[in-house]
Amino acid sequence: MGNCVGEESRKVKKYSNCQLFLMLANMKKLQKLPVTESGFEALRKQNMLYVDKTERMLELINKGSYLFLSRPRRFGKSLLINTLKALFENKKTLFEDLYIYDKWEWEEHGVIHLDFPKFCIIEELRILRIILSNYFKI
Repeated sequence: MGNCVGEESRKVKKYSNCQLFLMLANMKKLQKLPVTESGFEALRKQNMLYVDKTERMLELINKGSYLFLSRPRRFGKSLLINTLKALFENKKTLFEDLYIYDKWEWEEHGVIHLDFPKFCIIEELRILRIILSNYFKI
């Protein structure tokens, strides 16, 4: 029979105990997975693994329309919002080595971040009304 394309890649590699030990030792140098952390700033400062989605974020921002974000639990919604917050708060150093770093006009913007699980709805809405009325002179 002739050689199939990709036949070499399907062969199972066997490693010696020494090779396995060296591979495991090198794994310790890999970035930590953010299992319990969802804050962008903490991920970047602690050198945890972060999948760069800032190119898509820039597309969404430049689109200039409203966005309704609906995804299942533990799907990265909070991380996305935290990343946007850091971006608009002008935390440039957190974005080094990311797509958006040299494509964003770095200036600070006002950010209102509502954390609904921690919301005391009546008091928070009263405070929000005061802030917005002062800001927009309503």
